[in-house]
Amino acid sequence: GGGGGGETSAPSISFSVTKASDAEKEPEFRFNSARPGEALKESIMLKNNGTSKLYMESIVTGNDLFRNNLSIDEKNWRTFKTTILPAGTKNTDVGLTVPAGVSAGKKTGTLTFWAVKTQ
Repeated sequence: GGGGGGETSAPSISFSVTKASDAEKEPEFRFNSARPGEALKESIMLKNNGTSKLYMESIVTGNDLFRNNLSIDEKNWRTFKTTILPAGTKNTDVGLTVPAGVSAGKKTGTLTFWAVKTQ
């Protein structure tokens, strides 16, 4: 004999990060004209596209300029955490304050949001 029968559907984890002003576009931050002392900000939208409640955090890699000075909702990115219900969204501000003494030149960094299923 065998088992089987009905199909079961496991809750899915799926989310997207888009520009708050245009939900069709992925955010790409270009701080080309940033000067020491200047604070720059971009609004993004986090959206839970899955069927499970999500707990989210972030990580920043790359140049020290970004790892030490990037903020999410006006707090250091290391402290960012949020939960988003299925089909829910969260508007979030990503900021960069350029400290005095930063050398000129191209600098790159990556902001990654990660999520796990939560209750």
